[in-house]
Amino acid sequence: MKTVKLSLSGLLVCLMFLSGCASSEEPIIPEPETTFNPEGYVIIGKMKDVIVLDGGLEKPFVMEFKSGNVVTLSTINGQRDDTYQMIGDKLILDSFGYFVVEEEALVDEVIVGINLVSYSMQKLSEVNELYTDTYTGQYLRTDNSVLHNSFFYAFKNDNQVDAGYHIGEVVRTEKYVPVANLAAWVEAEGYKEFMVLIDGKLEINYLDKNGALFHGVLDRYFDA
Repeated sequence: MKTVKLSLSGLLVCLMFLSGCASSEEPIIPEPETTFNPEGYVIIGKMKDVIVLDGGLEKPFVMEFKSGNVVTLSTINGQRDDTYQMIGDKLILDSFGYFVVEEEALVDEVIVGINLVSYSMQKLSEVNELYTDTYTGQYLRTDNSVLHNSFFYAFKNDNQVDAGYHIGEVVRTEKYVPVANLAAWVEAEGYKEFMVLIDGKLEINYLDKNGALFHGVLDRYFDA
């Protein structure tokens, strides 16, 4: 009988030891499944600076998602590269936060460092969406007073754009840098221009040599 008791006691000790080992292991949590690849997509929209120096002016922006997990943010202030990764439904920008993606659409965001006003995601176009089109409308000061009533941009071949105060009266012709096939960047002596096609309208910023910022929303011009 003593032998039986010792055997049962030993069995209980072993079971308690094994139970303790099992409970000390961390549970394995699988990584969320990622089905969307943002490479070849762009996010466009309007933003405000965190530190308001321009009356809270809304500025167009472009985020282009490239190979090698590189995303380029373009605004009137220039361009900067960041890295991105897709984990589950979160499109994570390593320096800014993340967007939530559902069925190739952005449904939420937690972004720091910039104040997003509006945004949307779309597939990168294979052609320059600005090429051969003309846009016209009002150029405004920061206080929304009118600077030019009928300003225009006419995009031509070889990445050139005509500009002037009335359609057909060209004041200057500039070489521009295409951005994501839906935006144009101009940097000339003393000023910068950034133009983004959003919902069929040309959202524009102009920064002069003194740091004054002008803006406008131009409509596409159709020659009758």
